[in-house]
Amino acid sequence: MGSMLLAMGNSPAQGPHHACLEDPETVSAIHSGYATAGARVATTNTFLVARENEPFASGILSKGMELARPHGPVWLSIGPAGPAPRAVPSWWPLTAGADAILFETWSGPDLEPWLAFRPLVPLIVSFCLQPGGVNSLGGWCPSRMAEFAHRHEATAVGINCGWDGFADGYPRAVGALRKATSLPIVARPASCGLGPEAWTGLALRCVDAGATHIG
Repeated sequence: MGSMLLAMGNSPAQGPHHACLEDPETVSAIHSGYATAGARVATTNTFLVARENEPFASGILSKGMELARPHGPVWLSIGPAGPAPRAVPSWWPLTAGADAILFETWSGPDLEPWLAFRPLVPLIVSFCLQPGGVNSLGGWCPSRMAEFAHRHEATAVGINCGWDGFADGYPRAVGALRKATSLPIVARPASCGLGPEAWTGLALRCVDAGATHIG
């Protein structure tokens, strides 16, 4: 979503998630484009929302889900934040409006405090890998990622984001996750510096390694 907003000339100074309120027509058009191309899930434009103060965070969450809803089951994106809040965030009840919460691009240890709050919908946990390896940025190996997902009763586990020049880590990490869990595996690499055809090959290698959801 963020890359598409940039490509369409929309780059809010405070972060892409602000486009939900500042330019909802463009966000909706991006969702529509993905759906027309064959996407079966709509991921909200809310990746950095956990860094925002109230009432702004609630406004972005509500609008992000509203814009995604016409285009498929809604995965509510929540990316890494600063220190985890000591109490349930005031916006947390709004997450019940999604079909799943997608905690994406976390390192491992930074996600643990957030899952002390009971998820209100199915939970997907997705980790960012170290450059060139299969461990998360926080040093977790795939089996530990899987154990964490099981312990918190996640409905799926995965990896996302990435680094130019390090595409091979993704299918290897998916394969290691598949050995450690029977949960659905989400694989959402970044471009990794690849063109469309090469990236498609990377995605298919992730499927061959055991991924069930690709993005």
